[in-house]
Amino acid sequence: AASPAVPASAAAPTAAPASPATASATPDASTAGETIVFNAKSESWISVTEAGGKQLLYRVVQPGETVGLSGNLPLSVVVGRAAGVDVQVRGKAFDLAPFTRGGTVARFEIKP
Repeated sequence: AASPAVPASAAAPTAAPASPATASATPDASTAGETIVFNAKSESWISVTEAGGKQLLYRVVQPGETVGLSGNLPLSVVVGRAAGVDVQVRGKAFDLAPFTRGGTVARFEIKP
């Protein structure tokens, strides 16, 4: 059974993930100030690696889950099933379409 609440493993405990605009407009203690925020609309997988090779995130995210991250720049990001994830970089919406290859996987870097 699907639960409208965000799983406890998510970085942002937002109870109403259906509105990404609300999530970005309302400062949340766990996503405010984060370099990158992912809002999953459908099941997707995400990998984020910071400078020096440390992996910050490497897992499947579930619909309704919000994850915010910061790390040493540049951040290397890979998003599988990219159409199912809304991304914000430094608080602004980020279009994955120009970085999506094969129609499903987006690869990009967030530079200093």
